[in-house]
Amino acid sequence: MKIIIILLLLSGVLTTRLPAQDTLYVNNSTRELRQRLSAVPDTQAVTNLVIFLRQPVSHSDTTAGFFLQRIYLRHRGFDHPVVFDTEGYTINRGHTQELTRVLDANQLTAEHRYFGKSVPENIDWTHLNIREAAADHHRIIVLLKQLYSGKWITTGISKGGQTAMYHRRFYPDDVDATVCYVSPLNFSDREPRITAFLKKVGDADCRTRIRDLQFMLLKQRKKYLPMYREYAQQKKFTFSAGGGKAYEYSVLEIPFAFWQWQSVPCAELPDSTTPADSLFSQFIRISSPYYFSDQGIRYFTPFFYQALTEIGYYDYDLTPFDGLIRYVTDPTYQFNAPAGTDPKFNPAVMRDIADWIRTKGRHMLFIYGGSDPWGASAVDTGGNPDCLEMILPGGSHSTRIRNFPPEDQALIIKTLGGWLNMQIDPSTVQRR
Repeated sequence: MKIIIILLLLSGVLTTRLPAQDTLYVNNSTRELRQRLSAVPDTQAVTNLVIFLRQPVSHSDTTAGFFLQRIYLRHRGFDHPVVFDTEGYTINRGHTQELTRVLDANQLTAEHRYFGKSVPENIDWTHLNIREAAADHHRIIVLLKQLYSGKWITTGISKGGQTAMYHRRFYPDDVDATVCYVSPLNFSDREPRITAFLKKVGDADCRTRIRDLQFMLLKQRKKYLPMYREYAQQKKFTFSAGGGKAYEYSVLEIPFAFWQWQSVPCAELPDSTTPADSLFSQFIRISSPYYFSDQGIRYFTPFFYQALTEIGYYDYDLTPFDGLIRYVTDPTYQFNAPAGTDPKFNPAVMRDIADWIRTKGRHMLFIYGGSDPWGASAVDTGGNPDCLEMILPGGSHSTRIRNFPPEDQALIIKTLGGWLNMQIDPSTVQRR
């Protein structure tokens, strides 16, 4: 293929000061990095922090066209490890991953195909699948291994971690280790394990308070729906399917969203004595209207297509709210499918991933929060001695290595160090 190089370097690029946690460390000259980047085929580098790589829409049929995949680069040194953050969504700027600090590593952050700037001009949704995304990441690794000679680690959070495990399934020898944070492995587009989990997570009193909040919002919709509409208007959210429908979906989402992020302590959940303004504030803090707005649906459309075809999702149990639900007739997310598509879920795709991890997965670490609903469909390593699963009791979707107690951190660091054949200083993991 013809090498395409465009360098639009801003003055002082390599020494630009980002926020403290995002400082770009460089121990090589600007000229050397530019020269090495310019030798990589099919790349367009816009400053040395952003690379656009020309990727085939279909890696098996280049007549389907190409797109530019956006990649952020944090350069530490050509002989340092590389942490490859396989994002599952749009990226605006690569944030520094926990492992990047721990390993004193370079970091690549790749925007997922069909998100953000990484979108083909003519969208064929059939090419948005885990095999094509894995091939994207394989090609990135093959090309940039020409520059970086250290150990390679793929990682990601939530959907990004799913993306990392899928890549590893199809290209197991690309990297030395993989770390997946809070990443589910769903076998259905209405995963029953999540429904069952929400009926037993936490204590009974907390679950009752959550259910009571849902009943109050549905029974008193004349009071709270206008507040919902007003808030949405202030945020410039619109609802093509109707504000009443979005409102009901937001109420149904409360249990999942509450346990996923735990942004409100159980003891602070509203009850019948809570003033309306305070109750509404807690409601939207837990379950934002954005997710069901036109703006949110448009952003997440590629994700919903993947969820409805291969990677799975969850649905809502409407039975407790008989007579209170007016607009939601489909408890799944089928209504968010891209226009003109009729996605059908294929359970064999994730079953294959699960079987491979149990039998052939190697040097893979899975981290979960014990109260995060996505942990209900966590990876089952099946006793595979080359994989490690760590669950933080009571942890949320924000669970990271640093959140574990010291003895568990030590186990994680020792395991990673063994896989990478590196001495890792445990003090690099800071508890927060």
